[in-house]
This record gives sequence, structure tokens and C-alpha cells, in this order.
Amino acid sequence: MTISASIFQLSLRGDTLARWTSFNPVLADREIVLERDTGQFKVGDGVTAYLSLPYGGIVGPTGPQGVSLNVLGSVPTVGDLPSTGNDPNDAYIVEADGDLYVWSGTAWTNVGQIVGPTGPTGPTGPTGPTGSDSTVAGPTGPTGAASTVAGPTGPTGSASTVAGPTGPTGAQGDASTVAGPTGPTGPQGDASTVAGPTGPTGATGGASTVAGPTGPTGPTGSDSTVAGPTGPTGPTGSDSTVAGPTGPTGATGGASTVAGPTGPTGPTGPTGPEPDTATYVTLTGTQTLTNKTLDGVVLDNGYTEEVFAVTGTTPALSPVNGSIQTWTLTGSSTPTAGTWAAGQSITLLINDGTAFAVTWSTIGVVWKTGGGTAPTLNTTGETVIALWKVGTTTYGARVGDA
Repeated sequence: MTISASIFQLSLRGDTLARWTSFNPVLADREIVLERDTGQFKVGDGVTAYLSLPYGGIVGPTGPQGVSLNVLGSVPTVGDLPSTGNDPNDAYIVEADGDLYVWSGTAWTNVGQIVGPTGPTGPTGPTGPTGSDSTVAGPTGPTGAASTVAGPTGPTGSASTVAGPTGPTGAQGDASTVAGPTGPTGPQGDASTVAGPTGPTGATGGASTVAGPTGPTGPTGSDSTVAGPTGPTGPTGSDSTVAGPTGPTGATGGASTVAGPTGPTGPTGPTGPEPDTATYVTLTGTQTLTNKTLDGVVLDNGYTEEVFAVTGTTPALSPVNGSIQTWTLTGSSTPTAGTWAAGQSITLLINDGTAFAVTWSTIGVVWKTGGGTAPTLNTTGETVIALWKVGTTTYGARVGDA
């Protein structure tokens, strides 16, 4: 029997921690993946997302609760460990041997080194991306020493298109004794606008037989101060059809003492509309005036005031009903204030034969008699009371003894 052997190569899925974190996949049950940058691996269970899986694959049962140590510091030697005032699990590092000593409750126990040996240096991480150019210029380095070697001469530049400044004028030379050649004749210039000098007058010639042209008319002379003779009168023209201007108005004469004739009587105008008796007062008949102001009125033969009979036990007293009012009490009464305006008044005759009481508080009368108190009513005859209003206040007073 021949036994053949085969060699298998196992490759695990791998990626960086950052990419596993961004994907956070759910690994298949028993699927093993590797973090290439940390060297750790995880084993999937088909349910848990990557970030929630533990490292190292298989996880054993949870061990018992460990004992916490209270490391208080370090001492040079074992002999410097304190012998009193210690609590269980207090610990010190002894610098002489580097071991950790823990107080058991009765003695110090050496539990050995707590710092493991230094591990090997990890691999160098990848070079980070090049940063953007700095916007802040670095400091200028010091100027180097002058070079002792001349550099090569650069090529000659192209001719400049900008003229340099003109140099200063040289000193004037001596006048030349040799005449230069005459230059060519220049073109004829425009006619001169400046007259040359007049030449001398020639000899007078003989009289010309040909009349010369008439010269221009000379300017008109100023008006003569000597009147010429008057010419003969011309024939009379026909009447003008255009009126001449009106002459100035003469002075006004004195008032006439003679009356002029009376002009004719004009036609009678239409009859005006009848007056509105609700707006205007007529001179005849009876008319009721409402909200009218009479100024400077003289009443002949006196005037008649309206008399009103008040009834009930809670009447509304108001000047609108009349300026004279009578009231026969039928029981104890409390009058109220009706419609009042400042400046109005009433004279009230109260007949109380059975000693009924009248309460004035509702109206708020300010009494000007009886020491400021409401009057006591007569039980026989009538009691006369005057009420009037000034501003917003209603005043009252008892009149006489009747």
C-alpha cells in the first residue's frame, strides 16, 4: 500500500483594524480573521458583529475575582518595610531587588517581579502622508561666506526695448571756419499772415484816362444837429381803419348834486323753502327746544316749569322729567340717580305722613344743610329739598321749614 503525503497551505482573511471597524461584519461560525496591523485575530460565531467579538478566538470560563493590591510606593530595602499600621494587601516595591512585597495581615510576602522583561521592538509603522505646504515661511538661514570662485558669465541678453536716460550734453566746440554745403531748398511755406514793410512811394504818374472802380460806401455819419427845411404838405389821406391809442384819463369831477333817474324794479325772486322747525326756532306757535343753548334771553310774562309726580320706593330722580317734582311716600324708599348733566337741578316736594325713611346713599348726595347729614322729613305737610349737580357731584339742601 502506498501512502502519499500532501502539503496544504492555509491563508486567513486579513485586513487592518480601521477597515474591520468601518465594515463591522458578522463573521461566519468558526471563521478566523486576522488584523494585519495589530497581529491579533478573532473567531466568528455567526451572530455577533466583529467589534463585539473578543480577541484570541476561544475564551475560557471566567476566573475568580482577583485580589486588589494597594501599592503604596517603594522602599530601598526589605528592612525598610513598615512593621505596623499596615492593612492586608498593602504593597511596596523594594528597590534593592525590584520585587513586590504584599502584607498578608501578619507578615510581608515577596510575590516577585511585577514588571515583565522588555519585549522586542515592534515593526515601524507606515509613513504618514505628506502634509500640505506650510503657509508660514521658516526663518532665513545665515548668509554664507563670500565665494572665492567666480561663477561663469551668463549669456548676453536681448536688446532692450526701453531707452536709457540721455547722457549730459558735452561742452560746445569752437565755431567752425569752414562753411558747410548748402542744403536743398525746402518746400514753399504757407502764405504769411504778417505784412512786410511798405516800400518807398514811387513817382506820380500822369492822369489816368480810365475811371477806377467805385470804392465802398463809407460809414453813416451821426445825426445832424441842424434841421433841414420843411417840405411841402402832402395830400390828406383817407380815414384810418385802425383806432389810435386811447389818451390818458382826465381828472375825476366833483360829486353830482343831481340824482339820476331811478332804474326799473327787477323781477321778484322765487319764494324760499319753509324753515325746518327741528333746526330753526319759529316766531309763532308752540315749539319744543331740545339741546338748545339760549344766550342772553329775556323772558316776558315769566315762564312755566314742568311739574312731575314721582312714584314708587326706588324712583330714578332726573331733571329730564321736570324741574319741580312731587313725591308721596308709600314706604321706606331708596331713590336712584337718573339722567343728570352738570348744571341741572330739581326742586323735590316730599309728602311723608307716616314717618317712612328715605336712604340717599345710592345717589351719593353731598348735603349742604343739617351739618352735612340728610334732612329729617316732616310727618305733616311737605318737606322741600333742592338737588343740583356741579361737575360730577350731586349736592342737596333742605329748603325752609315747610
